[in-house]
Amino acid sequence: MKDVMKSVDEFDEAIVALDKLTAKGWAIYRLALRAFTKARDNETLDKKTTDKLLRQYRGRHNQWYEEVRKSIEQLTDRNYYWVLFLSVPTIYPTDVSFGNDISVYVGFFESEIQVLNDILTMLEERRGTVVRQEVAKVERDASVLYEITYVGREIKINDIYLSKPDFMSENEQFFSYIFERPWQPIKIEAILADLKLPKFKKSVSQMLSDLRFTGDVRKIFCPDASSKGIEFRNSITRGYADEHHLPLLGVNSRNDKK
Repeated sequence: MKDVMKSVDEFDEAIVALDKLTAKGWAIYRLALRAFTKARDNETLDKKTTDKLLRQYRGRHNQWYEEVRKSIEQLTDRNYYWVLFLSVPTIYPTDVSFGNDISVYVGFFESEIQVLNDILTMLEERRGTVVRQEVAKVERDASVLYEITYVGREIKINDIYLSKPDFMSENEQFFSYIFERPWQPIKIEAILADLKLPKFKKSVSQMLSDLRFTGDVRKIFCPDASSKGIEFRNSITRGYADEHHLPLLGVNSRNDKK
């Protein structure tokens, strides 16, 4: 069956409700069994007493059954669980000391509670699967897919060499500035003011090209770059790449590197 319950909260709510109903079912079952046993041991379990006790506990049983039905109705994939609950096996009494009617009733009620407990166990197992999937997704989304490093003027993507601007060149000054300010939209006039330059001799596009930020590399790290401003995006997580449909580079994930 395709499991369409996906939220951990949804599983928790269902598990708490069915756990309470399982406990309530066992409580009614034990009260009924105690009453039947007492009547049998006192040798008062005639047809009249049998009918009276069965009416009494079937009433409680039916109320419990209706609560179970309503609770299962709240499940997203209720049809599957409802079929399971209705598929209680046929009861063939082995203890006939209560008489056939009571023995069949007791066996059937016990089987219903066992099936409900089985459904509860299934929900708990599926909740565990969803939790593991969510944890894995969080870890995957938070893992770094691409990262630019800049050491000794060498620019690398995931430790793979990209370029190396000349010392104190316009390219080096420009890149050093934006590298130190990742994920910040920066106006070109602000860069020039901080670097105390009247203007750049090259265009922003040309400097990025010199640094080999072209094609997919530029789309990933500098998608917003113009003569007026730039935003250098570093590092790039898997979650961000998936969400923004970024192109794939022929390099290993940063987290895959040893």
